[in-house]
This record gives sequence, structure tokens and C-alpha cells, in this order.
Amino acid sequence: MMRSVRWPMYAGRDTSLPGGRRWSLILLLLAAMVLSACGGADESSEGDDDTAEEAVDDDASSDDEGSDDGVDGEALVLMGEEIASAELYAAAQAEGDLVLYSGRAEPTELAIIERFTEETGLPVTNVGLPAGQLYERILTEWGSDQLGADLIRLSDPTFFSDFMDEGILTPHTVPNWDVIPAEYKDPDGNWYFSSTPMVIIGFNTGRISAEDAPTSWAEMLEPEYAGIIGHPPAGGGGQTWAWALFQRTEFGEEYWEQMAAQDTTIYPSGGVMTQDLVRGEISIGITALPTVATQIADGAPLGYHFPEDGIPLFSQSLGLTNAATNTASAQVFINWSMSLAGATAAAELTTEHH
Repeated sequence: MMRSVRWPMYAGRDTSLPGGRRWSLILLLLAAMVLSACGGADESSEGDDDTAEEAVDDDASSDDEGSDDGVDGEALVLMGEEIASAELYAAAQAEGDLVLYSGRAEPTELAIIERFTEETGLPVTNVGLPAGQLYERILTEWGSDQLGADLIRLSDPTFFSDFMDEGILTPHTVPNWDVIPAEYKDPDGNWYFSSTPMVIIGFNTGRISAEDAPTSWAEMLEPEYAGIIGHPPAGGGGQTWAWALFQRTEFGEEYWEQMAAQDTTIYPSGGVMTQDLVRGEISIGITALPTVATQIADGAPLGYHFPEDGIPLFSQSLGLTNAATNTASAQVFINWSMSLAGATAAAELTTEHH
């Protein structure tokens, strides 16, 4: 039976998934949907350019009984939760484009940003770089008093520990603070785990069929896959560290030696590797489910398998900076990301093309 395993980002931390709370269940929606025996998902409808108030008003006027979405004064309410008070929402609307520094794969981040803007009417500019490069840029900009980020999203929590030590992050308490498990937030609100993606085996359908692609980590060592596998470096961020730690823990360091003997191609980042996977320069890649799903949505010839011998998970941390000039918009983004609406959007964008 397929197992889903969450590996800690650093030693000594209990990162098991808690149950029994609505927020936790929504966060786990991604896993539940993709692991279910569904035959497919409904096609998503295209968004429009309506403002957040118009979109919420449409929801409020629907025939669904019991819906409590709507505008309470000028507050932003989505899926029955207040995302922003009237005062905060008005301040956010008066600001410029929110600037997000993100180490997430760009297609995935842009898809999330598009949904956020559709639901809130607030524009976002994404500055995307591989995690290690972005970490260095943030420290350099902060040291010269030129940090341009309102928000930071990275998959390595040790980076966020350094950011807190440097005073780069500032606390923010989301409206649904009490229902978010302690494992998914800093005690002072300096960061939140905004998503928990899966690491999977992606493949180019023009180079290899789903039937012939490996379905497990062990199968990737078979001779027929030599020279056609790619992956980012283990130290590239939380995602790459998660699968590397999983491989070492489950299969021993000899697994790494055996993978090296497969003449695998090591890329500087997951984004660069994904580009080559889409182009068919490699046939198989170790990647994250949201990355592959968003590429498939854009028409890329990709498919994926959930490894039968274990699925590593990792977390994307999100935090507000002390250099923020669009503070209200940044707070709304965090509130939305940690809300029912934001978690549902993340799950839907990942699974609707499964």
C-alpha cells in the first residue's frame, strides 16, 4: 500500500500531521484528493476580472442555503471566514502591488497568485529564484537596507530561523490563529506553513509512457532508466532535502551511490530541471506535485506517479518582512493563504488535472 510520509526539515522536530481540526483537514485535502481512486476531476472554469466584492456578492446571492459568504460592511469574507476587516481591506486596496519573494516553482506560485487576485482584487508581483539564491539575495538586500520583499516564501525553515535572528521578519496573527495547529506556525506568528506539497516521480509522456515510467524509488535503479533521470541538488531547499533525507532513511546512503551510478543529471534548481523535463532533455525527474500539475494545466507533456514505497512531504513557509511597504496587502495574503479559501485553492490547483 502506498504510504505518505512527512519528513522533518531538521532533526528533533515532531512534524506529524495532527487530526480533528478543520484547518488540518483542509490542509490534508491535497493528499486525500490525489490518493483517492477517482477517475478524474471536473474541468475548472476560467476566472474573470471581477473585483473581490463583486465575486463575493455573487456568492452571497446564490441559491445555496446556509452560505455565509458575503460582504459585512467592507470586510473581505470568503467561504464563511473573514479574511480582512473593513479597515485592513481598505488599506490593502489603497496600496501598490504586493511583492512576494518566492523559492517556489514559478508556474505553481503564479497559479496561486492568480487565484488570490481573483478572490481579493489585490495585485501581486512575484520575484522567483532558487531557494539558495533567494536566501542570499534577501540577506544581502537586508544588510544594505534595500530589501524589496513584502513577503517571503521558502521551503527551508532553517532559512526562516536565520531571518528571525537577523530581524528580517515581523509577527502577524491571522484571524483563524486558534484553529491552526502549533506545528504549522511560529509561536509569535513570524511564519506559517502555507502548504505541504508531495515529492513525486514526474516523467515526459513524449519520451516514456506511464506504463514504462518507474512507480517507486526502488524501480528508478533499474538499468533501463540509466541516463534519463534528473533531479535538483539535495541542498537546494526544503523540497530536495525532504526526498534526500527520505531516501537515506528508508534505503540507506547506498541508494545515493546507486542513483549516481545511473548517470543522473543534477540540476542547479527544480525549475531548471522541470524546463528540461518539459522539453524532453530528460525523461524522468524527481519533483513536486504542484510543479507538475501546473505544467500539465499549461499543456506540457508530463505525467507523474506517486512512489509506491513512500511519499516525502515538505512545507512552504510564509512570512511578513520588516521592510514591507505594502503591509496591509501582505497581511491579507497571509490571512488568505492560511484560510479555508486559500487552502482549498492550493488543493484544487494541484489536483484538478489528476
